[in-house]
Order: sequence, then C-alpha cells, then structure tokens
Amino acid sequence: FISMNENPPAIDDLLFEDNLNVQAMMLNVTSSMNIRDVKFKNYNYENNLDENNLVNLDSWQIGGVITIKEFKFSDIKNARCIIMTQNKYQANIQSCEFTNINIGTGIECLTGSGIYCILNGNMTIDGCIFTNVECFNDGAAISAEVQAVEIKNCKFFKCYTTNERATSSGRGGAIYMNAEFSETEEVLENNYFEDCTAPTMGGAVYITGRDVERSNLLEDDYGKYNVRITKCNFTRCKSSQVGGAISSGQYDNYGGYAYEDNDLQGQEERDDEENL
Repeated sequence: FISMNENPPAIDDLLFEDNLNVQAMMLNVTSSMNIRDVKFKNYNYENNLDENNLVNLDSWQIGGVITIKEFKFSDIKNARCIIMTQNKYQANIQSCEFTNINIGTGIECLTGSGIYCILNGNMTIDGCIFTNVECFNDGAAISAEVQAVEIKNCKFFKCYTTNERATSSGRGGAIYMNAEFSETEEVLENNYFEDCTAPTMGGAVYITGRDVERSNLLEDDYGKYNVRITKCNFTRCKSSQVGGAISSGQYDNYGGYAYEDNDLQGQEERDDEENL
C-alpha cells in the first residue's frame, strides 16, 4: 500500500508470490503514474469470492492516468487479475501477460478471469497476451461493457468458458462485451484468437448488442451503437451452438433463431483455418 502527496515512486521489477487474503497492490497518489514489470505468481484462493481481485483499480486513487505495463500474472486460481468499474481516472493496460488463470466456479455469476471492466470503468487494453485462461461463465480473458473498455493488438490462446447449462451464460471464450448501454461506436482492432472455445455462443467473442427503438421510421441510427470488429484473426475457434468465432444476440434453443437488434459490423477479419 502506497499513499503520498509528493511525486509517486518508481515501481518496477517486483514479484508477488503466494500472498493471499489481501489485494496485491493499492496506490493513493496525486499525479499520473507508470508501473512496469510486476509479476504475480501462484495465487490459489480456497474460496471463489467476488472480492478476490489482485489489482482492484476501484480502490486506487490516482490524480491522473495510471499505466500498467508488462505485468505478468501466472497460475492464478479463484481470483480476477484486474478489475475496474468506476471512472475515477484513465487506466492503460499495456503489454501484460495472463497465463494459466482460472476464476473457478464457486460463484457462478463471476465473469472475466483476466480483466473485468464494467459500468463506468475507463480502460484501454493494448498489446496484451492471454494464454490458457478459463472462466465458468462469460468472457474468460476479458469481460467488459463496451463503453468502459477499448481492446486492440491483443492475442488470445486457448481461452475458454465451461458453463453448458444455459444459453445465457458460458458465452465468449475469450471476450464477452455488453453493448446494451453503448452511446458511440466501439472497435475491436487487430486482435488474434487461436483455439478459443465456448460451450454456447461465440467461441472467441460474444457481444450483447443494444436494442433501441427508433422514434420514427425515417430516423437513421446505422452505426450509432455499432461494435466494429476489424483486422482480427480467428484460428480454430469453436462453439457448440452458434458462432464459432463471433456471436452477437441471443440464440433460442427452441425456435432456433437469434434475436436482439445488434449493430455489429465486421471488416477485414481473417479466418486462417476453420472456425466451427
């Protein structure tokens, strides 16, 4: 825990290992801050509780922008790595690695083993690598609301969800994005997905779109609430129901159709190998 009114200290090249029951880090500083090369290893919580978060940015106080760079999370069980739900400052997550992360099944509503950013979070995720990340419910690597996060230049290997009980969960093997409250176009750009799977919908990416009724038939809302996926690569991603790589909307097991008025646009995606 660091709290100070002066210029913040330089923090880099640290190792946190086998430290349980408390947050790994907490900062209270009055200016922008860069932190780099911090490693979190072998965190194995016995119980899967919602407060098990290694880096809870909601509890940090930053007087500017926080840049988290080259963090490495490995062998983490029953805890999220990074969480943000409040817009108190801008958070940049750059060139971080998440390896062998499993949030577990103790609380079935938990999503996002690697990064969880919802509500009023304000986060950019750039150049990160997620490998063998598992979650029971939605979005193993990243679970987010589109207005809270920007995801670009990231790689996802063997990220998967496991909940087979209902179509309303186990979605988005790598990324789950909720666009129900989006106000502007959001973009997923230059991301790579390999061997990502989901038992229900969206082997790599699942997006819940925004339903908006037009005030009149002449109103043009094309692209206003759009989620645009551009310059992404999907290799050997699959789901058991619909959308081996990408799924948007809800799938009705009985009627066999997708619904919700989603504005989803694909551009220059590349399927190098079959996505089932």
